[in-house]
Amino acid sequence: MRTHNSILRSSSPRWRVALLGETLQARASLAEGIRRGGGLVVLAQSTVAEGLGAINRVRPDIAIIALEAAWHGGARLLRLRDEACCPVVLLAQGPSRRLLDEAVEGGVMACLIEPVRAAQLASTLDLAVARFREMQGLRQALADRKVIERAKGLLMARQGLTEDEAFRRLRRSAMDTQRPLADTARAVLQAAVVPASV
Repeated sequence: MRTHNSILRSSSPRWRVALLGETLQARASLAEGIRRGGGLVVLAQSTVAEGLGAINRVRPDIAIIALEAAWHGGARLLRLRDEACCPVVLLAQGPSRRLLDEAVEGGVMACLIEPVRAAQLASTLDLAVARFREMQGLRQALADRKVIERAKGLLMARQGLTEDEAFRRLRRSAMDTQRPLADTARAVLQAAVVPASV
């Protein structure tokens, strides 16, 4: 685990942060806390709507968002998280059951309550980034598993193999080509779509 001093000396920031939907004074305070924690603010927008377009160009590690009233709703938070392609942390003036329910529904990774303490900020951002990466890994593993299952089914149907035989064939091909099993499965599916040249 890196110490605070090694974080500040490293060439890359601990987090690249987007701040959306908060007053200039509050954003300045958050930006200072992020800087002290070894991070870098790469985007600061006063409204969430304006920030979404920029957030996809900047590609931050995390977004801290203070919602305007018009953005309330778990489905909108989910859309916001998906459009941002990074973990979303809410900034709230006080906890409320409605806000927490919407945050859970929207896939928000964490919630900061004002006034934000530096120690709370750093640990919350670290945890949110780690959880988001873990979730992305699980989503990728699920997607890979689906591709492998489809490739097994194709081999079973076209070559009359059992499920175990189809899996062994995929695994053997992956080892022979030194490629991940999911990539081998994608290649099998792609080859089935592309007609054989005469």
